[in-house]
Order: sequence, then C-alpha cells, then structure tokens
Amino acid sequence: MLIAITSIPLTAFRMKMAVTVENGMICSVGTQDTLAAAEVLQNGMPVAPEDADNARRAAYEQFAPVFGKKVCEDPSPYGKVVAVEYVIDGKPKPALANWVKWIKQNENYSLALRQPQ
Repeated sequence: MLIAITSIPLTAFRMKMAVTVENGMICSVGTQDTLAAAEVLQNGMPVAPEDADNARRAAYEQFAPVFGKKVCEDPSPYGKVVAVEYVIDGKPKPALANWVKWIKQNENYSLALRQPQ
C-alpha cells in the first residue's frame, strides 16, 4: 500500500500490511509499527535514513487517529483516475475522499492533489 501525504515535495510512505477485500473495499489496520517500518519516498525516490525518520515523525499526527482502526478504501474508476472514498471503523468519511491514479513502480509520474467535485 502506498500512501501519499504531502504534495511539495511529494512525500509518500510505502507501507506493508495485510489487506482484506470487504464489499469491494480494500481494508487494512495500520499501527505505529507500520509507520515506523514504512519506506519513505520524496518525488518517487527513497530518502536518506535521517530524512525518513523526520518524515515519519511529521506524519505521526496525521496517522495516529487511525492506528489500530480498520480503514477501508472504496475505489471507483472515473476515466483515467480512481475516486477513493474512505470508511474508518465502519463509518464513512467523505471529507477524506480523493482522486488517485495507480502507477507502476518503474514509470515516471507526476501527481496533482485535488478534491473530487
């Protein structure tokens, strides 16, 4: 699972965790250990260990509210992108909805964050 957090520079956390598919949604439960073990990338490239630790510390507050909770992503194809809605512990969270585009790891890419309209 790859989770993007900031846009400039694009900072992403590649987290490895077990997932299940429930009612068409991709669900997982992350923990503080999941974040601690995440690979940190900026603009698609791995960062130095010290920078990775700083990024994890900065992201902790964003992730902490969902540690230990089941987070489900409900992807819906929309043209060349996917609209993703989130459900946390069974409760829809429409404010977290976003657009994503799945890419292969070896492709060049660029991202623009925007809210669905």
